[in-house]
Amino acid sequence: KDTVPEGTTYVDGSAKVEKGPNKPGDYNSTTKEIVWKFNENSGEQLASNETITVSFEVTVNKLPDGVTEKKIKNAATVNDTPTNEIDHNVQKPNIEINKRSEPPHKSEVTPGDIITYYVDVKNSGKGDYKENIVIKDDIPNGTTYVPNSAKVETNHNATITDSGSPIVWSFNFNETNPFKGEDKLTVSFKVSVNELPSDSKSIVIKNVAYVNDEPTNEIEHYAKEGKIKINKRSEPPHKSDVKEGDKIKYFVDVESVGDAAYSEKIVIKDKIPDGTTYVNGSAKVEVGPNKNAVFSNNTLTWTFNDSNGDTFNKGDKITVSFEVTVNKLPDGVT
Repeated sequence: KDTVPEGTTYVDGSAKVEKGPNKPGDYNSTTKEIVWKFNENSGEQLASNETITVSFEVTVNKLPDGVTEKKIKNAATVNDTPTNEIDHNVQKPNIEINKRSEPPHKSEVTPGDIITYYVDVKNSGKGDYKENIVIKDDIPNGTTYVPNSAKVETNHNATITDSGSPIVWSFNFNETNPFKGEDKLTVSFKVSVNELPSDSKSIVIKNVAYVNDEPTNEIEHYAKEGKIKINKRSEPPHKSDVKEGDKIKYFVDVESVGDAAYSEKIVIKDKIPDGTTYVNGSAKVEVGPNKNAVFSNNTLTWTFNDSNGDTFNKGDKITVSFEVTVNKLPDGVT
């Protein structure tokens, strides 16, 4: 007696005698049991050293959704004595896809910022995936593709087509070159955020990729315009009377007033006015990151927002200052 194991389907008519008296195998579809009977009739016997071999075939069923591995177990009985057990592991691939970006989903960006998009494809099953994988990713509206930035991040070979939109990565997986169980591949490309339309304060940049025509999750970025307001002031105030030898302190105020962080470099230049002399060492940052001023050609220069990690967020302020001494007026000038 042999029972069709769980997770398989009996192949009709496959029960047979491979060696020995030709007795039919009787399959019961209710109990899923196959029975061969030998030595039933008078005169029948299994001679010394004689062997009987029977066989049958099953088809492995499709695993349920979410199940990527199952063990098939089978043992027969001969006159109610069990045989050894035969085990097979059923494994299937399970392709999972995910879209991500840097900066992350739902971040704010400004014109000129770079967004890097990634698509992760993982075979979370135990079985090998033996078909091609094609990833397509459109360049989102409001951005410009960074030339030659499309690449494969992992150790897999692909043909990349990036002459237009969508960008396409083609992976040639097959019987001899499968996408192995528990393996993962990642592709990426970069875009630059465009200037916003003149009639828009902000736009939403949306991106979805397709893996073998299956859509990934959607990534969004909120593009907003960064703007700055500048002001010049002094102590004593504008239009005040001063005399020879007096000191004047000049200030430049810069404030981020846009809908998003201001991402461009900020360079403040202030020329020492005619009729005055710069007070050495008086240039400083009153408010904001402590940056040293460069004094050259009678001009002071401060540079901000010029390094990775520098930020000038909405509401942030910078104030720089320096002092001059009023020169003696030329003879005859009052």
